[in-house]
Amino acid sequence: MSSRLRSTACPARAQLAERGYSLLAGALPPARVAALVASAERAGLTGNERQIARRLPAAADLAQSPELGQLAEQLLGAPARLVRLLWFDKTPTRNWPVLWHQDRTIALAERVELEGYGPWSEKAGVVHVEPPLEILARMVTLRLHLDPCGPEAGALRVVPGSQQRKLDRAELDAVVAAGPCEEVQAEAGDVLAMRPLLVHSSGRAARASHRRVLHMEFASGELPRPLRWAGL
Repeated sequence: MSSRLRSTACPARAQLAERGYSLLAGALPPARVAALVASAERAGLTGNERQIARRLPAAADLAQSPELGQLAEQLLGAPARLVRLLWFDKTPTRNWPVLWHQDRTIALAERVELEGYGPWSEKAGVVHVEPPLEILARMVTLRLHLDPCGPEAGALRVVPGSQQRKLDRAELDAVVAAGPCEEVQAEAGDVLAMRPLLVHSSGRAARASHRRVLHMEFASGELPRPLRWAGL
C-alpha cells in the first residue's frame, strides 16, 4: 500500500502519536531545495554521509533554521534541539536495500557507562548507544526530501503504529508480517516526520538517479549528566 498522508504541524502531532509518522507537503520552498541540491552537487556528495555538517555547511544551516526548529518543537510539544544530521542518497552506483529496523541509538560526545544505556557502538568515529525508551520518546526525525520519491525510487516503507516500544528481532519480524506496511511517497520539499522506533525499511531503487534526503533528529529535554550529545 502506498501512502500520501499529508498534514500541517498540528494534525501531524496527533498522527505521530497514533501512526508514528506524518508527511508534511511542501515544507521547504522549491528555491531552497534547489539551492541545497546545488550546494551538494558542488561538494560532490554521493551516497551516505554521516559528517554532513562538515562536508556541506549549507545542510547544517538549513537544519538549524527557525522554520525546521519550530516544526520539531510543534511536533514534540516542547523546546527541541537538533542532535544528529545525516545525508542519504541512492544513486546508480550506490543503490542499496535497508532491512526492516527501528532507529534505536543516539550519538554521544563520549562513552560514559550509565545504568540503562547500552549496548554501545561506534560509527564513523562517533560513539553511539541505545538509550532508555524515555529518551527516544522525546525525539522526532524530520526527513527532508530533495528529490521526488515515487514507487521506483526506493521509498521508505513503514509499519504504522509500530513505534510504541522497542522490539526484539522476532517481535519485529512478526509486526512486519502482520502489517499493514505502507510506502511513503514524497515530492521534493516534503518533510516526513517520524518517531525513531517506527519500524521501517526501503528497497533498492528500480530506476536509481538520486533520492537525496536530509535526515535531521531533534530531541526535547536533557540527557542525564554526564552524557552529552555528539553534536553535528
